[in-house]
Amino acid sequence: MSVADGPFADALGAFTGLEHVVPVGRASLGIAAVLLAFRGQGTLKVAVSAAVCQDVIAAVLLAGASPLLCDVELETGLVPSSEWIRARAAGARAAIVVHLYGNAAETSEVRRIFAAPDCLVLDDAAQALGARSSTGLAGAEGDVGIYSFGPTKHIEVGGGALCFSDAGLAAESRVALASLGVSPTSEVEAAQQRFRSGLNLARETLRAGPQTEIRPFAGLLTGYEAALRVEWRPEWGPLIARALRAFPEALERRRETAEAWGEIALAAGLVPVGMGLSPATRSVCAPWRFACRLPGADWASQHVVGERLRSTGLNVSHWYLPGH
Repeated sequence: MSVADGPFADALGAFTGLEHVVPVGRASLGIAAVLLAFRGQGTLKVAVSAAVCQDVIAAVLLAGASPLLCDVELETGLVPSSEWIRARAAGARAAIVVHLYGNAAETSEVRRIFAAPDCLVLDDAAQALGARSSTGLAGAEGDVGIYSFGPTKHIEVGGGALCFSDAGLAAESRVALASLGVSPTSEVEAAQQRFRSGLNLARETLRAGPQTEIRPFAGLLTGYEAALRVEWRPEWGPLIARALRAFPEALERRRETAEAWGEIALAAGLVPVGMGLSPATRSVCAPWRFACRLPGADWASQHVVGERLRSTGLNVSHWYLPGH
């Protein structure tokens, strides 16, 4: 780290309770580095939610590993224990626990299934800064915590971080991170544009034809790894540190907004995906975006609803197709 990263590492370490902080240009690049360090020269299967940002899958591939997709529960968007158990039995030695939309997953349960030292658990709180499960803070219960501070996240500055309690794994991940290198800005932007154009075309095809047609999505991640190789900028550190100090109040406002959206959604026949306090587990959400679903809707009708909402000025996403 540079001298400028000191306050950032101190602030995030205090927030998470994890001593070793490694800044990364993108959280997904950090995921690739940790998996690469853990994989070594062998093969690696990684259990991961099927409803996840494409960057996470691209990170698994960049590390030379294979993703093993796990289904999610409609009510929360989270992977149930039965799917983690299935993935472990199928040979997965690493698990990426994604706290989707800010809903807190029970990472401690995944840790039990993917037990150390034979397995690795990545606690991905990129969408869940400040969320808490029944046993702890999202991002602080695995072998490594994944945090993102890029566009649309709870703190929008840039970059991300890996947080460790194990100094050895932190050091190995730093070495792996350096080996992955960075891409010129032009290559990053070109890779992102290719993916977005291809995804939009594939979704248009899906809306116009059979609802289970997946062939247009083939090859979307070809060459996409360049989009992950972003360099950490030291000037981000102090800005994130300052935002972390003010974050408790900002998080409370997010929760109040999500509660209001929940009332609107229910009145309109939409079903929130998590987004609140779970009486069963006592988990507490840190809403990223307000997530909801419309039971019975196909891709075409969902798109129509989304476009009408966008016309009012709302930012609407239909990003993770399996989760909707």
